[in-house]
Amino acid sequence: STSEPAPRIITAALAAGAAGGLGLAAALLIEIETLNGLGLLARVVGLGGFMIATVVLAYVVGAVERRLVAAALTAAVVALLIHGQIEMTFYQPGAVVWALCAVGVAGGARGAEDRGEPGAPWPGAVAAALIVGFALVVGWVGVLPGRAQARLVREAASSVHPLAPDREGQLAQRARAVELLTEAYETWPANGLPLDAAARQAMKAAVVAPGATGIQWLERAAELADRAVAERGSNRSRALSITARRELALRRGDEQTWARLIADAAALTEADPHGIRPWRRLGDLLWERGRAADAVAAYERALQADANFELDELKRLPERDRDQIRRRIEETREKHAPAPPALRRGLLERAIERQARRPRARANVGPEGC
Repeated sequence: STSEPAPRIITAALAAGAAGGLGLAAALLIEIETLNGLGLLARVVGLGGFMIATVVLAYVVGAVERRLVAAALTAAVVALLIHGQIEMTFYQPGAVVWALCAVGVAGGARGAEDRGEPGAPWPGAVAAALIVGFALVVGWVGVLPGRAQARLVREAASSVHPLAPDREGQLAQRARAVELLTEAYETWPANGLPLDAAARQAMKAAVVAPGATGIQWLERAAELADRAVAERGSNRSRALSITARRELALRRGDEQTWARLIADAAALTEADPHGIRPWRRLGDLLWERGRAADAVAAYERALQADANFELDELKRLPERDRDQIRRRIEETREKHAPAPPALRRGLLERAIERQARRPRARANVGPEGC
């Protein structure tokens, strides 16, 4: 019934205010140090628009049949799932999640009326309480440690900007950044990016560190990347581990390390068979080890994957990289291609002529040679 919409609208407004307010507060805890007045105003206006949209939805839900409400909610959930798969944000709370919660509160408050009971607002109130509780839990386990992690990441970034003019100073800065980024990851392991960043800083330290110290920094980078692989299992961390160990193999000349690198790179192509960079990485490693024919096979897969992203230029290889791959493929094919029949005949004839022009050895003439 639409004759008494006030309880339903009030419940929806309270739910939207609680969810949106907590969501805004959580975001402000992380962003407040970087926001200017315009940025803060945009977020407050967004919260107001969120609440208005929820109240309007609550009124619309009360005016239509329950089956239409269920169909709309189902479509919204499907859209959220598809969005999460495309943008990889399904596990992160955002405006869409809170909007669906508010719509669910508005639709649930109508269930009692559909059963012929008075339009009591308690189902919506219970749902709102659950939403608030969930938001508090997310804030405790996510927002607070996330804010602490963000502070450490900013401190790490400040430690390497600007870089010192001398190598010793740069090495000290990189070492400090590795320490801070590792601590940032341990503060909130749900986000593994700081650990990858620590491995990259260790590799940059290896560039400026001399001799054995540089090798030690590369070993440190490989350890950090391997830890990220073990604890997070991301392909990005696996690629980082391969990069660090490749530098180690180049400095040490260790054949066992090269064999492991090629095996790990091949495993990445199996994990992401349609990716561009896994095949490019495998091709580069094989090329460096002199396995040109195997490298060409990997390069061809990389070019094929690159062509599949023709409509998304940002995901493609740079043009100079594509040209380099094509040159290597052509060079290998020309080197291993069989000579044409006419050329083979000409080479054979010249070889016979050279043999005929050579002076013959004189035969030994004597009692034993007769």
